[in-house]
Amino acid sequence: MEHGPAPKLPETPLGHKWAAKPVGSHNEYVLGRILGLSPDQIDELERQRVIGTWADRKGPKPPDDWAPGQGDIP
Repeated sequence: MEHGPAPKLPETPLGHKWAAKPVGSHNEYVLGRILGLSPDQIDELERQRVIGTWADRKGPKPPDDWAPGQGDIP
């Protein structure tokens, strides 16, 4: 990867609102589709606080208009 001066494009709209996926954004995909857990099993893990999401933690959060599924793995 090469680093250099960042281009200034004031007429071009920003394409990224969030630099990385929020914590827990892939829970359903990984636990459900890959590991085969049912929605009830995933809900139980959330109730037991074994797994969580960005909303459960302090710190950076996705933009206010972000919703699960926007740009997630299909």
